[in-house]
Amino acid sequence: MTLISMGRSRNESTETDTVRERPSEAVAAMCRTTKMKNVLVAVMVGLAFLARLWAEPGYLSESDRLNLQDSYRSSVDLLTAKLPSVSDPAAQAAIYWRLSRDIFDLADALDSGQPSKGPASNADAAKSELLGLYQQSEQYADRAIELAPQNAKGYYWKAACVGKIAQTRNLVRAFLSAPQVRDLLFKAGRLAPGDGEIWYVLAQLYSQIPGFPISFGDSTYAVSLGRKGLDARKNQVANGTEPNVPEDYYVQLARELVRRNWSKSERMRRQPGEAKEYRSASDPVKKSFYYEGVVDMLPLSDREEAIEIDRGVVSRLESVAARTRTQQDDLWHARHDLAQWTR
Repeated sequence: MTLISMGRSRNESTETDTVRERPSEAVAAMCRTTKMKNVLVAVMVGLAFLARLWAEPGYLSESDRLNLQDSYRSSVDLLTAKLPSVSDPAAQAAIYWRLSRDIFDLADALDSGQPSKGPASNADAAKSELLGLYQQSEQYADRAIELAPQNAKGYYWKAACVGKIAQTRNLVRAFLSAPQVRDLLFKAGRLAPGDGEIWYVLAQLYSQIPGFPISFGDSTYAVSLGRKGLDARKNQVANGTEPNVPEDYYVQLARELVRRNWSKSERMRRQPGEAKEYRSASDPVKKSFYYEGVVDMLPLSDREEAIEIDRGVVSRLESVAARTRTQQDDLWHARHDLAQWTR
């Protein structure tokens, strides 16, 4: 998901020495030595997620399953049919933020499928349809916030809608909406600092928005936010609160690294200062800006790490026999970026 256009395992010392020589071979070696461990972890993660689904009301877990399968309309139909029989405000909020999610994802899917050229009347009609869907999504998010103001999901989807509505209208509005999007995501992040999705989107925002003195963009913050988002999502998967880590988390982190473009020596030089800032901060948002300070990084340049990340994305997705639309998009983007960065 975009708004404006819109964790690391520790390595053995011998593996680290190999990485310095051949990044690709070292990463492959680490994968081989942990293959059985990864299989066992995957089984435990799957069981944990199933346990969470059984603990949730059936209609919510079914809605989440349908959304993962890109069946957005089916999820909307399910939730709207259930809503009249639910009286508890928190339970209603859980329905409303999912409705916001589904309508937003439906609009995003339609947007990505729109032809780039065509009669002006068709383009205007398509734009009007998209705006209507994003505005409907925002209304659902507002209702979720009203019913459960301490639930981060409402603010998250409200932020997504604000950015997309502005972008659909024109790029100037998209730029001007960025501070509001940021502040809504800050609110969500402070309410749910363990939700990887929040930091993943904030990373893209800080990466794509111009920096000082024009705006608040910052490529260093973007990388830390991207790492925080990925690691938080991995923790959610391990805890059974999310089913998987979408490959776009990796794709976007790779892009954020390339935009920053630090050398290996610069990364190593800067990390102690970031670690000090991270440990001294108490606010979850400020800590996320310096998260890279406490990450075990491979001794690579930003660009080398980005290439390794996208190669992993391509390898994983090429092994999936029946890819969803989202997975197919992620594979295309990873291949495209690799072609640009390795030519």
